Amino acid sequence: MEFNLLKLRAKIRYLTLRGKIGKLSSRIELPHFNFQMKSILVCFPVDEASFRVASYSLRKFNETSLSHINFIFLVKEEFKNLIHFPRGHVIYFRIEDGNLDEQISSKIKLIQQNNHFDLVIDLNPNFQLEISKLISNISSQYKIGFRSKLSDKFYNIQLDISKTGFLERGYQQINLMLAEL
Repeated sequence: MEFNLLKLRAKIRYLTLRGKIGKLSSRIELPHFNFQMKSILVCFPVDEASFRVASYSLRKFNETSLSHINFIFLVKEEFKNLIHFPRGHVIYFRIEDGNLDEQISSKIKLIQQNNHFDLVIDLNPNFQLEISKLISNISSQYKIGFRSKLSDKFYNIQLDISKTGFLERGYQQINLMLAEL
């Protein structure tokens, strides 16, 4: 297991040197959003069990208190029939041979030309290098993700569920943050 972690860290270092992974803007201890959010990118989990928990836990994205926010949802293509958000824009992606399909980067760049993402949320409870690489290249002041041995490189707001072990608690923390917007 430690060899795999060393191998992954070496790959991240290599990708950083090549410019494939962007720089993190800053470290933030407590999220205090003191400006009006306009656009949020939400990356849903790539495994089905976590995807189902996330979509159920975050089903209130369409409440009126968040109606002023433009949501962009990034969802794995095989979960197309499982996503039921009445608002926002959904971008579907595939992972082939361990890599995200090339179209996803161009779709995100096109959307980002029209919108600046004020917040990026990665709902994957386990570290996903391809999703994290994509997120690192998106300009956003706030990036939320789950704590892992490699998360410091990619997220300035990190949710730690290691003590409770309940994924729902992490999603509940995201709901509480969004309720303050």
